[in-house]
Amino acid sequence: MFKIDVDNINGKTESLYVYGE
Repeated sequence: MFKIDVDNINGKTESLYVYGE
């Protein structure tokens, strides 16, 4: 599992947790 920080168009930051090898 790893974490990705994504900056949205509205300027908000969301954290996406991806499950994988």
